[in-house]
Amino acid sequence: MNMKFIRSISIHPTLVMLISIVMSPFFFSCSSENESPDADAIPRLPTSFSFFEVGVNTPLSNELRSRLEGILGDDAISRQNTIDLRLNLEPAFLENHFPRLDQLNRNLNFPPGERVEHNTTQLTYRYAVKKDLPFTYAELLFSEYTRMPLMIRVLFETDTLDIRTSLEEKYGSPVEVPWEQENGKSLFWEKNDDFLFYCFVPNQFGTPEYRVTIYFTHRIASLLEVEAKRKKERRNNTLDSGKAIF
Repeated sequence: MNMKFIRSISIHPTLVMLISIVMSPFFFSCSSENESPDADAIPRLPTSFSFFEVGVNTPLSNELRSRLEGILGDDAISRQNTIDLRLNLEPAFLENHFPRLDQLNRNLNFPPGERVEHNTTQLTYRYAVKKDLPFTYAELLFSEYTRMPLMIRVLFETDTLDIRTSLEEKYGSPVEVPWEQENGKSLFWEKNDDFLFYCFVPNQFGTPEYRVTIYFTHRIASLLEVEAKRKKERRNNTLDSGKAIF
């Protein structure tokens, strides 16, 4: 707090003290949330799925961004993002077929109906076609608390690389889950509680396009745990400040 500014407007010293008491927990909270994570304190998880070698234990770094830009083209970066784990617009699809993902999605978007942003960094790529790759869109979402990936989503109009066959050769036969929407369905693999989906997504003309989505469920659950802890700490700090004032 700028004490010179406070003196210049002649605020009573007692009021200055009270303002300092109220605001200090806020500044402490913000600074602690922006601290760089301790890599040694972040547990390594069993490997599951990956996209250009970005897997469950791959931290976000300048080196990683540089490497991905060399493959996928320039990125766009955004922070404080919403997270939606839904695969389609069917209201009960996750609930009926993937209850764990459904519960995570409900927790990520609570209270329902509100825009809930999370302390994350998202890298988005829209120019992979210029690199002779078929992807029309790719996004990689990372937790800002651990710098580890939470989910990866890739869209492409035609499977010119025969990605489905490559996935089957690497991970075995998938499980098929049909959609209510005509020509829509999901093939999925599960490994170490993580999920990889290869989805047929009908466009406006009913022709299926393709989407590959990876969910790192333990990383998502860890994000929710940290958020709940930080929320409780902020609430306790606010209560302590109130006690100090009155």
